[in-house]
Amino acid sequence: MLTRLVYLFLTKMKQALAALAISALATPAIAGPYVETKHEFTGTDEDFNAQTHQARVGYDWRVGDLKPYIEGGLGTKMPDQSDENYDFLVYEVGTSVRLTDNLTGYGKIETKYQFSDETSDWKVELGTKFRF
Repeated sequence: MLTRLVYLFLTKMKQALAALAISALATPAIAGPYVETKHEFTGTDEDFNAQTHQARVGYDWRVGDLKPYIEGGLGTKMPDQSDENYDFLVYEVGTSVRLTDNLTGYGKIETKYQFSDETSDWKVELGTKFRF
């Protein structure tokens, strides 16, 4: 199973790396690897539903006004009042871009592959931030 997961992860990452390969050639000295953790606690009204914990490794760099990155890792979701945990593989590719002195935009795509039912959930997020 581990061999299949590594194969799946590498296959998905190849697509993302190919899209970023050209800009990686222009990587300045500011680029670098990083480790990131994410912890989410969800609920509805007063009811607690689940907690999710992730550990990721990534790499980001700067190309002009762009700051692209790629990261991947593992996570687990623990629903409330359940003895089962749901482990998953996650990867994300994105960039932020400085549009003006006060306005930045970003875009990212994230995919989570659940080991328990062998499905992939994905999301695309786009946004802007204006600083006064």
